[in-house]
Amino acid sequence: MTSSNRFTYAYENEASTHELLDQSILNTIDKFHVRSILDLGCGNGNLSIKLSNIGYDVTGCDPEESAINIANSIKSNAVFKLLGVYDEPTALGSSKFDLVLASEVVEHLFLPRKLPSFAYNVLKPNGFLVLTTPYYGNYFKNFISSVLNKWDDHFTALWDGGHIKFWSLKTLTKLLNEGGFEVVDCHTINRQLNILRFLWPNNIIIVAKKRS
Repeated sequence: MTSSNRFTYAYENEASTHELLDQSILNTIDKFHVRSILDLGCGNGNLSIKLSNIGYDVTGCDPEESAINIANSIKSNAVFKLLGVYDEPTALGSSKFDLVLASEVVEHLFLPRKLPSFAYNVLKPNGFLVLTTPYYGNYFKNFISSVLNKWDDHFTALWDGGHIKFWSLKTLTKLLNEGGFEVVDCHTINRQLNILRFLWPNNIIIVAKKRS
């Protein structure tokens, strides 16, 4: 059963606003030669469907019903379930996955340790967790943001259901190590092509391997 006290987040259509990030995720996953993927916090299913269309066996899950309704309205081979990181992993059944993807999820969680815990329980031995989040470990950009008084833009305090945690490589690594994972790859990207790319926080993509 899914959580009844979750925040209702509005998903209006199937469009992605993260095309550059999505492509970097696809390139990252391609390195690890996996077959089955759980897209944990799949939102409207856009990335799940991209992964399915290029041949992966994909299950997407999200705790927001409007998101899952959009995902199910699009013809694809991906399977979608109303489920989130605060729910019991056993709700997915007995199947185990080669890789869990959690893109732009951990920054929205009051209880971020639930994410690696959920992933650990549904992964095969030596499976992979690919996690992306806005990255606040670029200290030069943090300095510029302070000088230009841009922190209100970054912290999105008026965004209902927005970002509540802000991560560096150090804190993400600690989170994943505590959850039974070892970081095996990481890199940062910019999602924007204009002049703001020099002022905006990078996104970080981390790949962690489940420890036996």
